[in-house]
Amino acid sequence: MNDSGKFWETERIVIAPETAEEWGPAWSAIGAEFRSRSGNREGSIYTNHQGLVAIRAMSRMITEKSTTLPELQENDFRDLDGMTLPRRLAFLVGNELMGEAKCWSGKAQEGLNKLSDVVGTAVADAFIKNRNGVAVIDITSPSSYGYSPSLRHKMGIVFHEGTHVWQYTLNERNLGLISEEKMLADPEYPVLARTLGNYYENMTPADIYSEATAWGIAGEGWNVGLYTKARTEAFLERFFMAVKLDYGQEALDMLHLVHPHVRRVLDHVRSVGRDVRRGEEAASGKTVERGGRGVGNTDGTGEEIAGASRRVEASPGSLGEGRDDGPDEVKMRLGINLALTSALKTIAAIDPSNQTETRSWRELAAVAVGTARAAVAGFERVEEGKVNQALMEIAKMDPAGGQDARRSCKEVTVMAVEMARTALDAISQDMNVGTDVVMDAAEMARDTHINGRAPAQDISW
Repeated sequence: MNDSGKFWETERIVIAPETAEEWGPAWSAIGAEFRSRSGNREGSIYTNHQGLVAIRAMSRMITEKSTTLPELQENDFRDLDGMTLPRRLAFLVGNELMGEAKCWSGKAQEGLNKLSDVVGTAVADAFIKNRNGVAVIDITSPSSYGYSPSLRHKMGIVFHEGTHVWQYTLNERNLGLISEEKMLADPEYPVLARTLGNYYENMTPADIYSEATAWGIAGEGWNVGLYTKARTEAFLERFFMAVKLDYGQEALDMLHLVHPHVRRVLDHVRSVGRDVRRGEEAASGKTVERGGRGVGNTDGTGEEIAGASRRVEASPGSLGEGRDDGPDEVKMRLGINLALTSALKTIAAIDPSNQTETRSWRELAAVAVGTARAAVAGFERVEEGKVNQALMEIAKMDPAGGQDARRSCKEVTVMAVEMARTALDAISQDMNVGTDVVMDAAEMARDTHINGRAPAQDISW
């Protein structure tokens, strides 16, 4: 697979690290990058096994309110090939990785800092594109089909975790999306519950539906007991129709990452019937609950505010305040600040004192100034703040002309790095994540989706 060749062909973690001597090599081998997608489509974090385990370990530290690295269980690392985090938890994981990096040096510190930057970029992308989840994909995961790794296996993980991001965005309080009554009434529910019960403990109907639909949308329905294409497509058609009725057409339009066979089913559901978001009750102006939170329109038109986007506004436990019901402008600003901070950390990571650096001073200056210019150029305006001011100052530097013409490329590089590090130190001292983010540890532990895949059957579409 091309991706694994480009990225990080490292050995997978077979035995869970327990001591600092064992964690160090794992951190040193981390490789990761954020893969963005055009338009309003969410991106994903691509990483290797070490990076995925690092994110899993940090998320457990947060949800368990621990100050030490956790004792990993087998499902935390051995078969782990993807996971989806709630957006607010992903933000905390990025900061936890940054804090962990300060306890290390050399390659281990570099790997953790890089992963922290990637997670920060993913959270910024989720804010800007109004998504409530962040997907993490291990692209070096061995295929279940006898060869490792494979594009088919990687895309299955991408589709699976992309579905969980979609579920978080529509209704993070009910990841099964539809009512429990409808779940239990589905003819395939007993099969789904029995099959998933072999791999997961204490699953609720919402958990079962969340996982079953993710496997089905990934084109791997056989992993949840749907052994034929026809059964999987019939199950998903019923599910998509229920989602359309409860959330509206726009909810289906938000689902981008699906298996090609499932795409046909999704398009069919989009095309048939009318968009019944409230049925007859919408015409009467009544508010109907969607997972417990319906929003009526009070302008007298008898129409309902679009459910998918309103859900995001009504979600609790966001950054900054205890709710996610702020205006879109506030969410956009948070996303922009995260993106700018990530750019500043890229500049601060340049080490002018590194004797082994192979790039010239001209190249280093170009990286520092170019990163700052690219960061601020992507937005119509940049508000006041330590991060923004530092980037604006660095972006103005030009050793080829202007007021910086007399400065050497080395001087420009050193000044840019010092500005970036000073700004990051300042905001690090001001940061109090504990007061900025309100979340319940038990809820976060439940909401984190770990895609430890069941052994695949020798069946394909």
